[in-house]
Amino acid sequence: METPLIEFKNVTKRFGSRMILDQVNLKIYEDQISTIIGKNGTGKSVLLNLIIGLLSPDEGSVLFRENPIESLL
Repeated sequence: METPLIEFKNVTKRFGSRMILDQVNLKIYEDQISTIIGKNGTGKSVLLNLIIGLLSPDEGSVLFRENPIESLL
């Protein structure tokens, strides 16, 4: 099976008492088009900020080609 370019494993992100992402599992593969849609305040920007390393998950891990994003920064 192909290795995901980006993978979220049980990612949770909170700001204070507000849960933004709750145990998210996601795989994004290279050479595929992915779209993130949703209402305001549902975590789209938080998801992208986790991918580029501006935020860290409270729980779980974000991987880039099977390596933790934090280790690549």
